[in-house]
Amino acid sequence: MIKITNWDSRKPGDVILHRSSAKLSQWIAILELRLLPSAPQDFIPSHAAIVGYDGKVVEAWLGDGQNSAAALNPISKYNGELNKGNLELWRVADADDSSIGKALGSFVHDFNGQPYAWPNLLGFAVEAIFHTATNPVDDGNVCSQSDLTYLRYLDLVLFPNSTLGWVDTMNITNTTPLALRCAFLLCVP
Repeated sequence: MIKITNWDSRKPGDVILHRSSAKLSQWIAILELRLLPSAPQDFIPSHAAIVGYDGKVVEAWLGDGQNSAAALNPISKYNGELNKGNLELWRVADADDSSIGKALGSFVHDFNGQPYAWPNLLGFAVEAIFHTATNPVDDGNVCSQSDLTYLRYLDLVLFPNSTLGWVDTMNITNTTPLALRCAFLLCVP
């Protein structure tokens, strides 16, 4: 994984990790730290998304009239967030445009009609508060779970030359934005 430091250098398939000062985002960050107490605390994302095509971002989203594990929203809502330190942008080093197009297109096709799995957030809370071994709720995908699913699609497209073999080692029910960031940091060349 390559960390991209210039928002204008983004391209489809890049993974967005975002933090926000909204109450729900702060709550998610607190729970993530309870789940991953040894994680780096310099940046604690509470949301994950994927740079899409034509000025769109692909993200699990519940709100603004949408309820989808792969909603298409204007990417402009993230403009300026990288410069403010509220966003990290990550790229799969060996993914070409054609592979990204296939994986992202298949992911959106398969998950756009799937609802946002808000009960999973409650499962993360149970896991964090009661220190259970895993999220007891698996009701579909929230943002980080959708991003991991997209990366699994990309891994399949890139096979046998993929550097994403690690995505299959992650337990999707336990995947939070912070868990994704920890995995990305371990994969920096």
